[in-house]
Amino acid sequence: MANTDLLTSTNYSIPATVNFASGEEVAPFNISIDLDFLRNYSGNQFVAIGVGISSTARKSNLKFNTAVVVIDTKIMKPVADFTISTNARQADFANTSLYANTYSWNFGDGTTASAETAPSHTYSSAGTYTVTLIATGITGDQDKSTKIATVTIL
Repeated sequence: MANTDLLTSTNYSIPATVNFASGEEVAPFNISIDLDFLRNYSGNQFVAIGVGISSTARKSNLKFNTAVVVIDTKIMKPVADFTISTNARQADFANTSLYANTYSWNFGDGTTASAETAPSHTYSSAGTYTVTLIATGITGDQDKSTKIATVTIL
């Protein structure tokens, strides 16, 4: 990808060896990445890790002896967003948030908050209500985004 920086080895860890089960062509492994580094990264939008694959025990396919993991750093910062449509006392919330994996909706009327992705809510009486959406991403409370809007129920 254009404008991609290599992630330095001080910002990730990967196992030195991976054991393949007998007769298997693939094996899982974990990469640990310094999320604080990515959260505060000011370089290009993308960072990458190159992983070389080799074996003294078996022949490896030269076409597949390097894996490249590319990370879009935008995923570190969720962006809360939504639109509202109403019909009588029901409000339907279309969640257009980016890079979030959990949501908390406060409908502004004292009812219990909702964790649904795109909820509908019925208001008990006419009025103007302040709706708050908190979108939380992969770093949890460290990077959450809030959007506040008003809805008028007739």
